[in-house]
Amino acid sequence: MQMVYRQFTIRDWQPGDCEAVAQLLSAVLAEFGLSFDPDGADRDAVQVEAAYQSAGGAFWVVEQAGRVVGSGGYYPCDRGDQAVELRKMYLRPEVRGQGLGRFLLGALEQAAQQQGFTEMWLETANSLKGAIALYEKSGYSPGTGVETPRCDRVYVKRL
Repeated sequence: MQMVYRQFTIRDWQPGDCEAVAQLLSAVLAEFGLSFDPDGADRDAVQVEAAYQSAGGAFWVVEQAGRVVGSGGYYPCDRGDQAVELRKMYLRPEVRGQGLGRFLLGALEQAAQQQGFTEMWLETANSLKGAIALYEKSGYSPGTGVETPRCDRVYVKRL
């Protein structure tokens, strides 16, 4: 899969992206006072083949001029009927505010729906105010059942 939004290329994750994605997540989480945890909450970002691709999900990277500036993915979860969990949707600060997050979220939702999934769940933290605003404007409703230690909010949307 590959698509273009403005000057950004969104494509399937490849094994060579592992270090760049880890650096992206680490930097964005640190910006909000959160820690990158490759052995726990962020294990899926360093084990993409097992967590996403082999599980029936998808994981994408966003590039600008050959540099990874964003990511996002989903994989099946047990939270609902035909449900997926949105995971690791992060954008570097310099590419925010251009509609990229809204485009990426919509593309991930559409891809999941085309695979037959009917619900998308996500967990986030109160400190990620921009992300929360995006999710709420995009039709996500508060849910329950936080599973990730650094998160304190759950949202769900029917696709």
